[in-house]
Amino acid sequence: EGIQAEQDMRMRMRSEPVKQGLPRPVSVKCVSLNIGLASNINQDVHDLIEEEMRRMVLNDAKEFPIPGLPAPENESVSPASTDVEEKYLLEARNMVQEEMATSSASADTINETSVSIEQASKSVVYVPSRGGWISMKGISPEELLEARKFEHAELLNALNDCVSKASKIEKKCQVLNGGYQVSVQISV
Repeated sequence: EGIQAEQDMRMRMRSEPVKQGLPRPVSVKCVSLNIGLASNINQDVHDLIEEEMRRMVLNDAKEFPIPGLPAPENESVSPASTDVEEKYLLEARNMVQEEMATSSASADTINETSVSIEQASKSVVYVPSRGGWISMKGISPEELLEARKFEHAELLNALNDCVSKASKIEKKCQVLNGGYQVSVQISV
């Protein structure tokens, strides 16, 4: 029972990528956050987060090596990074869950905003003769027809651009795959 309890504790202390069998970096040297700093995060905080992440990945590589790859030997992990009390891990997980709940609420607000923008854009049309966007309520049938013809012309131009790009890509594919096509036709 004591051995089982210790193994359970070790399992809970593993990082999520190890627990879930997610892909992990092959080399610890390539680990970096590679993100732009948000305006509210200073460089010191960013550096500390990146160092903690590097230590976590290095610890995972040593403690739970990827099958077929040797564990890193020349780098050392400070014992403090692997000796975290479970209450601190639970507190950190709770903080992350709270942040996720906040960010999902923000995503809902963004979705509501985009829906209201879409609804607002349906209530106005661009009339070239007036040189601007006009409310659907104060527009004459002739102006509405002009606006729809303008939209149609714009969509037709965009479609022609896409067709042109697609034909260029097809030509490139024919050049690249032409030899394969000939060999397949000969073998059939």
